[in-house]
Amino acid sequence: MTLLNIDTYAIVELIPILGCLQGYIFCVILMANRKLDKHKSIFLSIHIFSVSSLLLLPFIQEYLGWTYAWITDSLIWIGVPSTYFYLHMFSSPRSFNKDLLHLLILTIAAYTLEYWFFSYKARIAIIDGRAELLHSPLHLYITIGKFIVFFGYFFAAATLFRKHQLFIRNNFSNIRHYNLNWVRNLLLGNALLIGYALVAFILSYYIKGFTIGKSNMTAYWAVIIYIYYASIKGYMQKDIHIEPEGNNGVAAGLTESEKQVPAADVQEKKDETEEQEERRIKYQKSRLSEE
Repeated sequence: MTLLNIDTYAIVELIPILGCLQGYIFCVILMANRKLDKHKSIFLSIHIFSVSSLLLLPFIQEYLGWTYAWITDSLIWIGVPSTYFYLHMFSSPRSFNKDLLHLLILTIAAYTLEYWFFSYKARIAIIDGRAELLHSPLHLYITIGKFIVFFGYFFAAATLFRKHQLFIRNNFSNIRHYNLNWVRNLLLGNALLIGYALVAFILSYYIKGFTIGKSNMTAYWAVIIYIYYASIKGYMQKDIHIEPEGNNGVAAGLTESEKQVPAADVQEKKDETEEQEERRIKYQKSRLSEE
């Protein structure tokens, strides 16, 4: 019976690690796909990498201790911001370097803060034979700071998403093939993870035995599903370029005459013209009449 319990516990611990490795593999696949826009792939890979790394937290807690939790806990700070910058690349690809620098500064700040907290200020206690992180005023302030970053970038991303959707409806006739529905689901996944983290943190204050570590463990299954969805949909995305408002909200690469027509219609007309030309060349030596 004891052996069975040990094996079951080992399997439960192994699942988050496998989910993390899958997320890392998806990042490599996204970056290697030359058909995808490089700038978008970088920010989406950063997002998947940051979320996947959270799955290593129970392994670090168990074998290295809470003192080293900053290694992955710091990446929580850039999970939602990287989603915003991914959306930003649809309309402002030229701001890639600026956005990447923005995210890098946020990452350095997060690592500095988390390292200082977990190395020198974190309160740890043994509960039910396991080391657990205890609440403290400083931990509360840092957590509030995280949620401010989460909600700030989330609402910025949601606002940008609505602008992009409006542009697509106004410039593409066949929105079934040109839409950002999967990005909407990506934002919804962000919202659910943020909501769960907020509820779990509040419950850890009021429910005895519901520690911060246990609240994290219950979310890992949802995180694994989210990683698979974001990775697969990101790989299958149909690239859409949206010009900034300063360019009168028209699709990039169109001539002045084409700007009067939705971008999708322009492409359809080009395809139809090429098909007619191929048919004409194919039958130009035929003895059949034109009719």
